[in-house]
Amino acid sequence: MPKMIYLVEDDENMREFMRYVLQSAGFTVACFEHGEDFLLHAKKRIPNLILLDIILPGLNGLDLIKMIRSSERLKNIPVIFVTARDTEMDIVQGLDLGADDYITKPFATLELVARIKAALRRSGNIIIDSKLHYKDLDIDTQSHEVFKCTKKIDLTLKEYQLLLCFLENKGRIMTREQLLQWLWNNDHDGKSRTIDMHVKTLRQKIGDTFRNQTYISTIRGIGYKLENEWS
Repeated sequence: MPKMIYLVEDDENMREFMRYVLQSAGFTVACFEHGEDFLLHAKKRIPNLILLDIILPGLNGLDLIKMIRSSERLKNIPVIFVTARDTEMDIVQGLDLGADDYITKPFATLELVARIKAALRRSGNIIIDSKLHYKDLDIDTQSHEVFKCTKKIDLTLKEYQLLLCFLENKGRIMTREQLLQWLWNNDHDGKSRTIDMHVKTLRQKIGDTFRNQTYISTIRGIGYKLENEWS
């Protein structure tokens, strides 16, 4: 069963973006604009992990984590702050109040997912398989190594992240804008040709064919899709 994440974030655009990222990574997500709504739902169902902004209307994130850590039902649930407050004092305060991690905005989407998985792993809520397999590719997510038919392939960081993005969204069409958002969180002024270039070099390095079938299909005028395992 997918792990349930509660996200408390008052900015609608950020909330929906994070919902998309987390759902794409295989999590179930419930989003809340107000801390009060989050507390009401937490009484009905305990999540596996909580993501908190600090600056919120009504109860802020610091108020909420104090209440979480004093609650018998919620005190052992991993909590990660995801916030624009990025001073050393803010980070120390958040961690001292009991946060398991502290992520500042803007953040890299792959890093967000990795930190969530790490927090779940530390809490005993999830077992992460560091070995991924796709057709004739083997990926070790701990060492960041990729092999094709046991032969190691040297990928740049962005090529590796792009491959992981495709694997996490296998069978889904990914627009160029979604891929730019995924890899750079909009902290990049490039155009769609940036993604096209990275897809081209990734294809060249992994060979991009298996039994005469293409790994990554171009969806004309939209983006790309990694084909399902047995397409």
